[in-house]
Amino acid sequence: ILTDPNLSKWIWSLRRKSKPGLTQASLNSVNLVLVSHGHYDHLDIPTVKRLPRAATVIVPRGLDGYFTRLGFKDVRVMSWWEQTTVHGTKIIAVPANHFKGRRPLLKSLYQGYVIDGKYQIYFAGDTGWFDEINDIGKIFRLDVAILPIGAYNPWAVFGHHMTPEDS
Repeated sequence: ILTDPNLSKWIWSLRRKSKPGLTQASLNSVNLVLVSHGHYDHLDIPTVKRLPRAATVIVPRGLDGYFTRLGFKDVRVMSWWEQTTVHGTKIIAVPANHFKGRRPLLKSLYQGYVIDGKYQIYFAGDTGWFDEINDIGKIFRLDVAILPIGAYNPWAVFGHHMTPEDS
């Protein structure tokens, strides 16, 4: 499972400060891709172009066209609280507190996911703290929570990203 694919050396106009945790060779075994939203640091088209077309891709509304135009056969659009099953693993789209994508994706949405397989994993995507995050913790018996930290200064982006204390 690959979340928010981005292995590029550059993220929009910023050079990556550390190497990505995956290599090109490891992308060949990806069979499920979860995309939380369309910002450059979470959806890198050069990385997407290197993914196996047989992978199932789950996206929020408004991002499916990128993947279908690139030849992905199983692209699933989900909204908050919808669920689907991929290779025997249930995927549930859950709310996030962020903002819409990049041009021309301004109508796309944003979300996190709960991966319900042998373990329950919460991938929050890019989000700030919000009251409904407590509901996610109450509804599911989460074993692991993958929470973002960063972009909380300047104040203009504070509400859309978690601080270390929030996480």
